[in-house]
Amino acid sequence: MIRVKILSGNVSALPEESMSYPAFDEWTKQLTDNQSITYQIKKGKKILYEGIYRGVGQIGAHYTLIDKLEQAIENQAISPRKGRRFLKQLDRSFFDELKRLNHAKKNKFSWQKNIIHLKKSYCISALCFVVVFLIGYASYFVINRNANEGKPSYQELLKKNAYLQAASLYPDKLEQIEWLISENQDVENLKKLQKKYPTIQGDFDLAFYQKNWQKVISFRSIELDTSRQIKLAFAYIRLDRMEEAEIVAKHLSSKSLNKEIQKGWVRRAIYQLQNGQIQQAEQIQAKVNDAALHEWINAAKICQEMINYYEEKKDNTNMNLWKQQLAAIGKEYLHEMDK
Repeated sequence: MIRVKILSGNVSALPEESMSYPAFDEWTKQLTDNQSITYQIKKGKKILYEGIYRGVGQIGAHYTLIDKLEQAIENQAISPRKGRRFLKQLDRSFFDELKRLNHAKKNKFSWQKNIIHLKKSYCISALCFVVVFLIGYASYFVINRNANEGKPSYQELLKKNAYLQAASLYPDKLEQIEWLISENQDVENLKKLQKKYPTIQGDFDLAFYQKNWQKVISFRSIELDTSRQIKLAFAYIRLDRMEEAEIVAKHLSSKSLNKEIQKGWVRRAIYQLQNGQIQQAEQIQAKVNDAALHEWINAAKICQEMINYYEEKKDNTNMNLWKQQLAAIGKEYLHEMDK
């Protein structure tokens, strides 16, 4: 059976225990637009999904997640087979539970009649049980109150962005804390966490957000999830190691990453054009078939012909002007890419 665990969020009272998927959907309907949570969907011990939900009126998490998964399948961020299987699991869990609840509601009236006469005979026994239970609970509470008094909850600490304190008091949550900070691209807090509680995942993410591309590609012993594989491919793109970026990307089926690789090839071609390597740029154009690159290649050919012409005329002034024109090809595109 699919269960959902709320990991963190900026909500005052978060459920401590895991809940059924339909119960989770119902609970999320109370969230407002400025409230968000991170949650984990599990089947047994296997983690099926981990993500962030932000309040959207009273729609609930189920249909929001369905839309997100269908979009991910369409964009090839996840494989269609894997995505459809997960969607089927979610729908089955959601609607089977609703059917069960409706069936229980229909039969409620009939079984209520059958148990009315039993209630009286159990009243005294139930009352005794409650008294014993309350005495035991009170004793347990008195004994354990001092141990837990003053310890803030995990959710309270995350709400305050007290990540170091959360890692200290809840060391088993360190990976989740690092993941949450990284997802928010909070570089300063990631630095602080990594300094006091270093992890190889934190080191990787920090290198990425600091644009230390050489360090990003140097990791060998880290287990890369899909998100970090995309980051690795992006680092190769930034280092103009396009062939290696393509090797990583072909296993991910991500349209957004493929677009970045396309841009990376265009970027390389622009540098070649600026250096007069028009033939090499044309080879890249044959691969990517980019409309803007086609225009830049034509412009570069004109510049090169003018440079050759003024060189023959020994007109250095005009020759240098056309060299400057050639060096400026695609300059704005490169500036946007390097932001």
